[in-house]
Amino acid sequence: MAVDSNNFEIGEGSMSLQFEGEDDPTDVGGCLGAELEIKTKDLDVEVGQYIDAVDTFDISRVINFSIILKEDTLRNFVAALGGDPTEIVASTDKDIYEFPANSVNTSKFAELVYTVARVRDKTKFRKITLYKVKSKGGIKYSFNKDKEVQYKAMFQAYADSVHNGKPGKIERDNLD
Repeated sequence: MAVDSNNFEIGEGSMSLQFEGEDDPTDVGGCLGAELEIKTKDLDVEVGQYIDAVDTFDISRVINFSIILKEDTLRNFVAALGGDPTEIVASTDKDIYEFPANSVNTSKFAELVYTVARVRDKTKFRKITLYKVKSKGGIKYSFNKDKEVQYKAMFQAYADSVHNGKPGKIERDNLD
């Protein structure tokens, strides 16, 4: 098979999050290292010694999306740690977020959209939409003057009843 340069992908993308209760999505700013991971667990159903397996069923599918958020904003910090950005109290001189008490689930679901734009006319536009995600795993914040502040965030997708149980979709251009 000959190499088709139309199938090569180039470039980082941009990401937005829209949490429950927000009217519009918010762009998280600079980001890099995005990874979409989909794990499935299958179950083979067998019916006796002389009959072939009836079928294979997907019994679980876990979808994770990880990314490094490069911009040091309080909203990105709260989103990465699994907090609720709508609980940030903003004033003219500072923004404040109070950590919730332990064992209290205050994280809201969000819709995550990651878009890789076209570069010139040769690369394909790609868009990943996960309808219902929650941050998972927390964050590590380094107060080191020699290091750039960034947040590695991981989000897990869940089935969304609004979209008939589907957790998300991926879109990709077809170029002639």
